[in-house]
Amino acid sequence: MSDSQLSSAIHKATDAIEAQQRQQAGQKPSGQKLGVNRVVVFFLALLVYGWVSYDVLVGNAHEAQQDFHEGAVGIFVHSDEAVQQFYRSTGVLPNHMPNALIHSFVEYEVLADNEYTLAGRYPPYDVLVVRDVNQPLDRDWLSRLLAGHAVD
Repeated sequence: MSDSQLSSAIHKATDAIEAQQRQQAGQKPSGQKLGVNRVVVFFLALLVYGWVSYDVLVGNAHEAQQDFHEGAVGIFVHSDEAVQQFYRSTGVLPNHMPNALIHSFVEYEVLADNEYTLAGRYPPYDVLVVRDVNQPLDRDWLSRLLAGHAVD
């Protein structure tokens, strides 16, 4: 549900309540009608609240999960770029992750003269990626790997 649809639903509910209040102000309500009207207003408000809550919680949860995944991919890419940049400038792999901030999210280890590993520190992105300094990092491949899909 989009924001405009949600806003429209809220306005319709508000208009219905105001119309009902205007109608009640013009009539002398009996006790039974007043009780029914309060119940209808209560359930209408409850329906709108449930609709809004569901849309906000479910819609935002998916967006947040997607943003979190993209952030994890970005951190792996930045860690690889930091190692690659160090290698290009010195000709050797660094002994430790050149970027201390990234090191708090990704572990780095040298395997050989031109191979190293990057490993996520936190689930669900605690995967191990073996890298070669001569091979470019494929962002799509990395995204599928971090999403838990089988990759070649």
